[in-house]
Amino acid sequence: MEVLEVALADFDGHAEFQTDDISSASGTLDVVSGGKACQGRRQYGLPALIETVNVARLDTLIESGRLPAPNVIKVDVEGAEERLLRGAIRTLETYSPGLVIEHHGVEASRAVVRFLHSIGYHVFGYLNTENGANYKEIMTGDIDEITGMYSLQHCVACRDPSCLQSPIMRRLES
Repeated sequence: MEVLEVALADFDGHAEFQTDDISSASGTLDVVSGGKACQGRRQYGLPALIETVNVARLDTLIESGRLPAPNVIKVDVEGAEERLLRGAIRTLETYSPGLVIEHHGVEASRAVVRFLHSIGYHVFGYLNTENGANYKEIMTGDIDEITGMYSLQHCVACRDPSCLQSPIMRRLES
């Protein structure tokens, strides 16, 4: 196994990366954070902790042969979910991998659902509303129901909706 020291995004090159060394040992691309320090550092009045990282589109890595075509992609990129997916558009259209995505914020969640619908993916997840959490296919009309940080914290997506019509955990238990 080879570890690639690269952040996935919708462009190739270099970018500033905001490190959260206080609360989560994670970070996010500066283009997502808008140059603000991470939450952990902000709460203590500390400035942003910035480093420059290599950035690549997933399409570039696959087309160059540095990575094989995926069957499944797991995404947890602290608000850069749509950027990663846009940088993988040819991979998504050509290989149709399944997706497991953790969302970070209302607008990020909405953008991911809209983008996946635009390329023919079906999105499923637990949509948390005033009426509780229901596992369902997230349709265009449901996007306005994504109003809070955890309205749609995770989703799964694929081109064939029959593979995700029941929660994955329920299928694993049987």
